Formats: sequence, structure tokens, C-alpha cells
Amino acid sequence: MKIKHSLPGFLIVFMLLTACDLLEHDHHEHAEPEEQHQQRMTLWKDDLELYIKFDTAVAGLSQDWVVYLTQLPGYEPARNISLELQFQVGGEVRWRYQMTESGIQGMFTKEIAIPEAGQYDLSVAITTAQDSQTIALGTVDIAGSKPLAQQHSDRNDDEILFPKLQQWHMPFATAVAQEDLIAPQLLVSTRVESIPDKFVRLLMPATGLVGIPEGGQWPSVGMEVSVGQPLAQVLPVSGGEDMGQLQLEIVEANERYRLARSELERVRSLNEQGVVADRRIEQAEAEANVARHTLRRLESQRDLLLGGSAVNNTALVLRAPINGLIVSIESAPGEIAGTGDRLFTILDDSRVRLNAQIFPADLESIDVLTEPLLRQADGQWVRLEPMTPGMLLRTIDANDGSASFLMDVDNSNQNLITGSRLSIAFRTAEAQRHVVVPATALLDDDGVSIVIVQVDGESFQRRIVRPGVRALGQVAILEGLAAGERIVTLGAYTVLLAARETSTDVGHTH
Repeated sequence: MKIKHSLPGFLIVFMLLTACDLLEHDHHEHAEPEEQHQQRMTLWKDDLELYIKFDTAVAGLSQDWVVYLTQLPGYEPARNISLELQFQVGGEVRWRYQMTESGIQGMFTKEIAIPEAGQYDLSVAITTAQDSQTIALGTVDIAGSKPLAQQHSDRNDDEILFPKLQQWHMPFATAVAQEDLIAPQLLVSTRVESIPDKFVRLLMPATGLVGIPEGGQWPSVGMEVSVGQPLAQVLPVSGGEDMGQLQLEIVEANERYRLARSELERVRSLNEQGVVADRRIEQAEAEANVARHTLRRLESQRDLLLGGSAVNNTALVLRAPINGLIVSIESAPGEIAGTGDRLFTILDDSRVRLNAQIFPADLESIDVLTEPLLRQADGQWVRLEPMTPGMLLRTIDANDGSASFLMDVDNSNQNLITGSRLSIAFRTAEAQRHVVVPATALLDDDGVSIVIVQVDGESFQRRIVRPGVRALGQVAILEGLAAGERIVTLGAYTVLLAARETSTDVGHTH
């Protein structure tokens, strides 16, 4: 007989074992005494599994009680925990017993002798370094006298014994079957791309000397920049790509300036002699000024290239055209770069574009294009909410024959990395409500679909089921399993092998 206690936040399975199968043993015919049974209680909470074993308790008789405490969802023995069993009557604790760790982490034992017979409410007080809690398990009956009995195997013939210690020493996990909506999905490969106006390459406007902006700093990869922020300055170099060319231009400019000054002195002398008019002096002065300014500009370029600080008003300041991150730097202060050369690449990835490649034959099967699901790095699926309506490009890729479906999505958490590939799922039919379990729980046992159901802490059953739709790591179960039953999702095949390796005679021991 199995008794289930429904308590908020957790599931309790309280198993009281029945008498022997009378079809196999006629106790009156053999004149055997009434048999003694072992009792088992299992409780599941969000973060732990509590499993207790004890023989039918008799007042005044010392008997072994064993408690196994498993940490969920990792299915490891609980550590650094103390346990106390409490026997209550009418809400008051009548007897309490501190359990002793057996030397095996997560396993606690205690010889307990309840002084008085009766029905008690059993609770477990769990204490850790962080907190403590008391959990009600259900009722236990303490007999008034010891029955003349031999130990009776307490498990049904269809139950599989898989000890707790074995569960702890292998990859093992369980989950509760849930009733949920599930729909068939089409998985497509998707590329994460930058949105065109959110990705900028900053180029050289002219051939020139690259320098640090006045009062600023040279950017670094990963640095956040804002619109209008000075990133670099460029001192244009007229007709030169290297220092040698620049030096030649300085020599030519210096010679032109020397000739202009000589011409200005000659014109002034002639003007004093009355040979030329004043207007000719003005022209000569203008030519000398132009030559002087040209020389000074080239000398400033040379000084900056050599590490000097001479910067004049001809320097061009390059500013960030968008908000974003510096993702690449192609130049350095002091270098001469040509027109169109790339200096910086800036990316704003607060929004990204998903380019889903869908084959034309699959487009007709997609039920809804506007509600795709995205598979995250941890394997979980989340629903995408495009910031703008998706756009299907009616062109076919020459390489693989697919069409592109483009969606712009929010990426403020920066989980999506441009250039990466991931999977997106589109629904191909209306969702239906079924019992749903992780796909890893479903086994093929010689052509028969089965799951392994956990009955209590160490008891399991092989259950034949009829599977339905499979989608996104889940599978619908149409028959054979009810919502709320706990199934093995990791290690199920090992449990099945244990059933085959164990003798089928799990009945009585006399």
C-alpha cells in the first residue's frame, strides 16, 4: 500500500508494505507467524530528497533507522548537515533523536526505541550552517508488542532495487513529469550579424600622420565610446607617404620660401627706385607669406612624426560616429596612413540581427514565423521578441540554396556574439497539451519505448509508454505516465541494466 501526503512545496511518498502474496504462500497452511515488514518514506523538495528506512517499530525495542539525504538537482549526498527525528503528538514533540552520520556522507543512522506505543507525526529537523528547517513526513505507528516475524522482502515483483549509494556514485538525475504545451519545431541554423548602422569602420579621410587627439587618449580594444568622442587626429601630408618624401617637400618648400623672400627684397629695392609700383610689393609679400606658411606646416608634420609636439590648425580630428565598443584598431600614433585606410572599427551590439537560413521546402511547413525560440549556450530555449517585424529575403543563397529570414533582437545582456552561429526553432503546428518529459528519460528497450519511474528513494519501475511529439529536448507522453510522477532523466539505462542483472526472485526470505 502506498500513501501519498500532499504538503506545500514538496511531494511525499509514504510506503507501508503489505503482507505476503497469499497466492504464493498460505500462511495458515504452513502455520508461520505474522511477518514483519520494513517501512519506507520518501520526500522530495525543490533542493533535496529525504529517504528513510526502518522496520516495523515496536515500543521499547531498539531498532535501526536509516536516513539518506540527497542534494538536488545534482543528486549528490548532502554535506555538513545535522538531522533530528521528531515524534509528535498533537503538535508537541514527545521524543526526539539526533541522527548520527554513518561515516558515509549523506547517510545517517540511529538505534531508536520509542518508549510508548501509539500513532505519531514524524518530522525531520535539518540544520545547516546557513539555516534550519523542520519538515513533516507523515504518521508512523509504534506497535505495542513485538510480532513473531521473519524479515519480509518489501518490494513488489515489478520494482527495481537501485541502492542510494550507487545513485550517488554515478551521473544520475530525476525530474517530475509535467503537463505542458508542446508543438513540433523546425530547427534552422542562424548567424548572428551586426545591424548595418550599428557597425562602423572609421577610415582615414586623407593621407596623413596619425596622432593622439589633443587633451585625449589613444583608444584601446574593448573601450566604450560615445557619439562625437575624439578618437584620433590626422595631420594631412601633401604628396608624401613617408619621412623621405616629407623631407623632400620641406626642402622644396624652404627653397620656395627663400626665393620668395629674395624676390620680395628685390621688389622693395626697385620700388624705392621708382621702377615698380606699390601693388607689386603687395604681390611679393603675399607670395612670401604663402611659402612661409607652407614650410611651417610641413615642419610641424615632421616634428610630430619625430615625436615633437608642434600641431597646427590643419590637423583633422576624427570622432566616433556612433555609441559602441572599439573592436579593432588598425593604426598607432606616429604612423602615416593613406586615404581610406582603416583606423578603428566600432560596434554597437545592444541590438543584433539574426540571419536564419531556411530552405524553401521548409518555409511552407512553418506555422508561425514571428515567435521563434532561441537555444542558449546552456541548452535552454527562450522565446525571442524581435524589435522589428522579421523580413524574409526572397533570394536564394548560391552556396546552400537557403533563403534568409532576418530579425533584429535586443542584446542588451550581450549574450549574443556577432559572427557566431546558433539554432533557432520555428513552430510547424499548433501546440497541444500533454504529459511532457525530458527526451533523455525515454529509452528504447528492444523496440519498446519505456521510462524508468522512481517509486521511492531506492525503488524504480520499468514503465512502457507511447511517445508523441518531440521538440526542443522534450517529448510528449501520450500513454503510460501521469503528470506528477518522477522519472529518471540521467542514468535510466543503468537502472534498467540493474533490473536485468538482479535475480527476478525478490520475494520472501525465510
